[in-house]
Amino acid sequence: MKIILADGSVIDCESVTLEPHFAIGCPDRAAFLSVWDRLTPENLDQIEIFNGSAFVAAFNACELVGTQTVNNYDGSLIGHFYLIGEPMAKTDPDYQTAYTIMTGETLA
Repeated sequence: MKIILADGSVIDCESVTLEPHFAIGCPDRAAFLSVWDRLTPENLDQIEIFNGSAFVAAFNACELVGTQTVNNYDGSLIGHFYLIGEPMAKTDPDYQTAYTIMTGETLA
């Protein structure tokens, strides 16, 4: 999975949820901090989530509200980033399809 930031840059992710929360694998702490540095208010103004080339969801006006790291024995780590944001309009057919794919439910 991947997240595309407002500036067009891509963050490859181990996992992404629709909260939105995402996890990345990092070879070291410097790589984690490099991703964190890219999560500026301007870059979080709009994010898009993709699974491969398939669009999943988009969020506007995101804000980074928390981070967490899990250290591995080999010195690598998994970085977790927790965001809040406004989901794309629920009337958008792409959003409705993505919601159904991710949750197995349909929007009312």
